[in-house]
Order: sequence, then C-alpha cells, then structure tokens
Amino acid sequence: MKMILCFSLIILSFSFLNSQDMEQVRMLSKEVKILNLLNGIELSKKQKATIKSSINEIKEIEENFEREIVEKTELFEVGLEKSIEILSDGKELPPSLGKDISTYSHSLKEMMREKEEEIFEVARGVESILGPQQVYQLENFIPCLIPPPGESRVGQAGSSEIIVRHLEKIRNIPDDVFMSNEEYLIDRIIKKEKEHLPILAEFDEDAERQRLEQLLNKVRNMSDIDFALNKEKLAEEFKGEKHEKNSKNGTLLKIRRYLLDPIVLKYI
Repeated sequence: MKMILCFSLIILSFSFLNSQDMEQVRMLSKEVKILNLLNGIELSKKQKATIKSSINEIKEIEENFEREIVEKTELFEVGLEKSIEILSDGKELPPSLGKDISTYSHSLKEMMREKEEEIFEVARGVESILGPQQVYQLENFIPCLIPPPGESRVGQAGSSEIIVRHLEKIRNIPDDVFMSNEEYLIDRIIKKEKEHLPILAEFDEDAERQRLEQLLNKVRNMSDIDFALNKEKLAEEFKGEKHEKNSKNGTLLKIRRYLLDPIVLKYI
C-alpha cells in the first residue's frame, strides 16, 4: 500500500510540471547518471584530457552541421508547406513536388547519418584509450539514478539477472491482471528498447511487439521446473537476436551519450 501511495505521489508531482520543468528534471537526471558512470570508471589524467578534447571536437562537428543544414531545412519546410496547401484542397501532389520532398528528406537523413558517423569516430578514439576493465564497465553500464545496494556505482551490472527477476515477477501476475495490462507492459518494454537504440537505427516495432507477446506468454505458461532450468536462456532470448550483434555499438553509444556529454566537463 505504501509503495502504491509513493508511486501515486510521484505521478501526481510530475503532472504539475510544465515542459520547462520537465526538461530541467531530464537534464538533472542525466547528470546523476553521468556522475554514477564517472565515479565508477576512474579515469586517468591523460584519459580526462582526451575526453575534454573529444567533447570540444564533437561540439565543432555539431556546429558545422547546424550551419550546413539550414538551407536544406528551409527548402524542406517550403516543400512541406506547399504539400499541406495542395492536400488541404483535396488535390494530388505534383510528381515534381513529391520528388523534391523525397530528395530533401533523403538529403537531411544522409547529413545526419554522416554527422553521427563523425561523432562515433570520435567515440571510437575515446574507446581506444580505455583499459579493458573500463570497457567492461561501460558494456555493463545501465544508466540509473540510484545503483542498487551491493552494485558498483557505475550502474546495474548483470543485466541477465535483472531480466530473470522481471520475468519471475511477470510469472506471478494474476491471469486477469496480466491480460488487461499485457499491451501496456509490451509498450513499456519497447519504449525502453528504443531509448537504447543507436541514433537513426531501423526498428521493426510490429515484429518486436509480436516477439515479446509470444515470449511473455511462453514464460507464463512454463512449469516452475522448466522455468528454473531455462531462466538464464530465457533472459538471453528476451534481449533479442540483435543484442550481441549490437553490443559493440552499444558501448560506443554509451561513450557518445554519457562519457562525451558536455556535462562531463564540469567534473573532469
């Protein structure tokens, strides 16, 4: 009851926050996560100097991108405004306008992709100066506000163990409660998955939704003995086929999002 009350109060408090307040909360939350990482990864002076230089290099890349993209964005906006005007009258778009919009869209995506590749190249440079233990910590770093007791301050290591605990909880949910909340549960899982995707990565949400639905029902329908014998395997299955394939990119993404965030300059 106390847990439900606390959760309700948290939700209620967030409902009174405006968008500016929410952005401030988001930034403060990210700063806490970054500090958890920095406090656990123990950077040397040389590594800190490289990271500082890399953050400034990324700033320059992003500033150049902003300058270059202005003209193309303006052309794209004009094309979209023309499309809205034509479509609102119930008319079909001229083929030339449709082609222009497609060209602008593709061009913007390519520019964004090129920018991110430049930034990831900087992240690769940072990864190359990290020791094996530091890389291992990044691989197992799960951004969290409060690391659980007994875990390294760098975050929640042992993601398979965490997934097993969640699967156990899912098994214990009464059938009627699970059935009425299954879609919501899958929505939450997919939202978390999207948060950890590389920028501009493709994601088939319908296929993933179907995979999760089948897996959750499989977990719930297993006998206690079968689940106990296969829970580690189920946890790996839950991560999906792309987990191991993207583990390297996942580490670079963490370097990009957390170790090379401008907030880091306040603390190194």
